[in-house]
Amino acid sequence: MRTTLWTDVTIEQVCDGFQFDASENKGLFGLNGRLVIQPEYQRNYIYAEAKREESVIQSVLSRYPIGLLYFNKVGDHYEVLDGQQRITSFGRYLTNKFSIALGNSQHYFCSLPNEHRRLLLDTRLMIFVCEGEESEIKSWFRTINIAGIALNAQEVSNSIYSGSFVTAANERVDEYMSRHRWDADADELSAHFDRVIDWIERTFLDTRLEMQGLDWGRLYNEYHERKYDPAAKKAGRSNCSLCSIGRNKNATRIYKLNEMDADHVTAWSAGGETSLDNCRMLCRTHNRAKGNA
Repeated sequence: MRTTLWTDVTIEQVCDGFQFDASENKGLFGLNGRLVIQPEYQRNYIYAEAKREESVIQSVLSRYPIGLLYFNKVGDHYEVLDGQQRITSFGRYLTNKFSIALGNSQHYFCSLPNEHRRLLLDTRLMIFVCEGEESEIKSWFRTINIAGIALNAQEVSNSIYSGSFVTAANERVDEYMSRHRWDADADELSAHFDRVIDWIERTFLDTRLEMQGLDWGRLYNEYHERKYDPAAKKAGRSNCSLCSIGRNKNATRIYKLNEMDADHVTAWSAGGETSLDNCRMLCRTHNRAKGNA
């Protein structure tokens, strides 16, 4: 494993291009897009709830040390291995997401006196950058995780085996572990995962970004006994049910999701329920042409 110490990177540089996803409560990018602030394996942003983000900014303005940050170099970009809570606090303050007490008043970054703004932006950080094999990084991650709000063993493992599956699985794992904590093994869980994944691969020939994060376990339980034709789309039928029965060129057109609307088969005004059984997807042209019918 190789490590490099950066001492000339400022808070302004780290927060260059900062984005925050309020719906997922996580910091996204920094270093002009080259830094992933909160990879999939990191916990969500908790400093706001713990009322610690103001303290982070106050520490910098008071010239207190804020500790080492650790980045993991992955290809041509970096991931925050340790320090994402502090970096997200910096970014949120610089983008005016919260205020701090200064004197007798509260100040967002945009209203800070210029000397305080420059002090914050120009503060240099101490960052260790790690490059190495997964096993080395995992060992290092365990070593540095000795201060602050400690991660548990599962979070440490997630840091290595990260991805959209881990993210989705973490949302379900607490409930499952509670119900099966005394099972002798995890064979049942492993077999269920295999069945669900096999069903998805059989049923969907194409995958789209919108499919990530869906409740596939529930969908499998509800629909795996039904018969589907996975080649229907490939056979040249439109995914708009009204276009597909027509005879013009749109009979074979496959619309993108943002080109379609959800439609009540029996209109809501006529007593139709808003339910799966009374729902279909139509192209926007057909849906708007039928009006309230």
